[in-house]
Amino acid sequence: MNFSDSEEPENTESLSLLHSIECFILLMAVLCGGPLNIVTLCKLARAIRKTKNCSQIVLLRLNLNIADLIMLFVYVPIHISWIQSYQWNAGDLACRGFKYISVFCFYLNSFIITCIALDRFIGMASISSFQNAKNAKQRAVKMLFVAWSLAFIVSIPQLFIFQSFSPYPNFEQCVPIFLVIYYTTNHIQTHNFTEIEKQVAFEKLNRTKDWENIYNIYHLLFIFWIPIFIIIVCYFFVLLLMKTLVSGHKNRDRQMAKECSFTSAIELSTSDRNGAASSEIKRLTLYENGSLNDVLDSQETEKLTDCECEEHNKITTPETLPTSTTRNSKPLFSINLKVKTESLKQVVALNLKNGTKEVQLGNLAMKRMRLARKRTKKQALFIIVTYIILWSPYNVLAIIQSLSSNNLWIQWFLSNVPLFFLNSIIVINPLINAIIYGIFDPK
Repeated sequence: MNFSDSEEPENTESLSLLHSIECFILLMAVLCGGPLNIVTLCKLARAIRKTKNCSQIVLLRLNLNIADLIMLFVYVPIHISWIQSYQWNAGDLACRGFKYISVFCFYLNSFIITCIALDRFIGMASISSFQNAKNAKQRAVKMLFVAWSLAFIVSIPQLFIFQSFSPYPNFEQCVPIFLVIYYTTNHIQTHNFTEIEKQVAFEKLNRTKDWENIYNIYHLLFIFWIPIFIIIVCYFFVLLLMKTLVSGHKNRDRQMAKECSFTSAIELSTSDRNGAASSEIKRLTLYENGSLNDVLDSQETEKLTDCECEEHNKITTPETLPTSTTRNSKPLFSINLKVKTESLKQVVALNLKNGTKEVQLGNLAMKRMRLARKRTKKQALFIIVTYIILWSPYNVLAIIQSLSSNNLWIQWFLSNVPLFFLNSIIVINPLINAIIYGIFDPK
């Protein structure tokens, strides 16, 4: 990230202290986050070799891990050496290349975290779709392709904005072109140049300020504001969908429990009066406006009407439904339970409708769903809070500075805030990523 390069404080003593703290933060990020991310990479590699066909979340985590390693072992070491030397000694081409790879790894990190949030939202929104589960990895590959491509593309301006610049002999620095224009304009205004030259330089400076603000807003939107908006929205809807699914299952369980009791009472009463018809009385005629004209035999009816039985906990598809052997026959007694067997008919109709394969989640699946919801709530909160804490200080102040370029009081206040120091805090994110996706996604 580059916004702060022209905003360093002028006080040399405080600058030296802040640079020392920045180097310490960067060094700790490498020493702690480096080994942790290497272990994570080995763990993911073993998982891929073991399965030979990794899941989409493993693929996403692997790419996030690669982005973190680029940040820790490419960006951080070069940045530390640059801080220690207090000038740029590698030439113009290396300056442009380093600034490109620096902002690229930040973009990539942010985009892949966004991809993980999108993947979880899409997976939750279509949880009952077999086709969605089948295409999950293909979807992840497409999202990762977009993330990498977009990171490469939006980083291209760095190659043209940054350059090596020597304001005086024996000193060279890697700075944005905006700072070069500021320096040149100030030099013209304070030295013996004609009024026309000063006026031209001043007009160029005003145009430069406008372009600088446009670039900084573009940069900050892509690197933080758009990703954080998508992340928050995705995890909000993931939790909302989980809550809706779990609540709906609880209501269905209560309703079917009542139906079980009602059905059992009728069967017992009828069986007492006519023991000879006890087997036939258990059959339920499922005629509902002609939509279902098959009669389930008594054994399969018991399985379907028992709300806590094994069949209720399994995935029900058209292939697994029993076929009736009494299509044209009628039971001795036909009990009309239109009200009390409504849910039962809906379960059967749902799976027979148009021959589609839709999942009927059972009690075991819903218990796992409740546990997953609790874990996802903690993880979502941790991801969002961590992302905001690490990324927002720099990005909030930087966007305020860009949008308030004409407010002298705000500019004076922000000129005393070391934005470059706040930028270094973001490098802690690779360490946090390894912890988040290692603890909450242990597999």
